[in-house]
Amino acid sequence: MCATAKMFYFDGSGILSDLFGSKRDQKTIMVVEDTRDLAAYEKTGQYNGLYHVLQGAINPSLGITPADIRLKELMQRLQTEDVEEVIIATNSSLEGKPLRCISASC
Repeated sequence: MCATAKMFYFDGSGILSDLFGSKRDQKTIMVVEDTRDLAAYEKTGQYNGLYHVLQGAINPSLGITPADIRLKELMQRLQTEDVEEVIIATNSSLEGKPLRCISASC
């Protein structure tokens, strides 16, 4: 299990160790909802920063609140790590909008 992402490796080779390694841009974090999103962005080969996987999306109609996803952990990372840029790459849906509002103080 990757301590930073709080999720299991994609395969036995330890792919996440590469995703969070020292060769990546340590000052940029892309926030994604789940590991499928992370894998899709990695497949492009265009992003070289770090990731934060929320493991879900806020969905009030289903009773999913910010406390139910890894938003608190993201805020802790932003306070303790030397981050210059955060890319919010959540899905464009009613469920994805609340995170944008929280992060941009809508």
